[in-house]
Amino acid sequence: MAPVNVTRAALTANVVTLTVDAIGGLRVGYKVNVQGVDTPAQPHFDGVHTLTGVITTVVNGADVYTVTYAKNHNGNIPAYDCAGYARIVCQWIDTPDVEDWLGVPPATQADEDFLAACIDAANQWAWDRRQSAGYIADLANVAPTESVKLGTVMYAATNYRERATVDSFTSFQDLGGTAQVGSIGQILRLLGCNRPRVA
Repeated sequence: MAPVNVTRAALTANVVTLTVDAIGGLRVGYKVNVQGVDTPAQPHFDGVHTLTGVITTVVNGADVYTVTYAKNHNGNIPAYDCAGYARIVCQWIDTPDVEDWLGVPPATQADEDFLAACIDAANQWAWDRRQSAGYIADLANVAPTESVKLGTVMYAATNYRERATVDSFTSFQDLGGTAQVGSIGQILRLLGCNRPRVA
């Protein structure tokens, strides 16, 4: 799903209000990545936030769309025009899901950070692939099926295991033989994205 454009921002009583050009599937409880709203004078808006309100009001006969999220800040920030965007952050899997699949926890802080990056990337990739395939009713904060969740976990784990390798995950096998075959086909089947969905 494409990001929604943010055209105006304000902060009042520790609540940020963003005016957007469309609701675009946004829901209360969704996490969104807000970018391009900060200014040098007001660097308080960009980042990942959890929506607390998704509101449509009518002003002078036209629909006005706003979203809100909590933000602790000393003082209010008057509304100002901006040219940013808000993109839904998919949350289908988390660290315990992928650690269970891998069978071992990360050994260092650097490994933990890389695993978190792989999980974020897998969530977004799986969300985007399913949206492109026509599954527009998916919720961003709950995996639609167990098979979709497993496919997303496998994609995150595969990326994690391929760290610092050329084209596949590392192995201690030093004998000749065929190269390790990736699991992308199985992952796509689990996601239901081996071909576009038809009615």
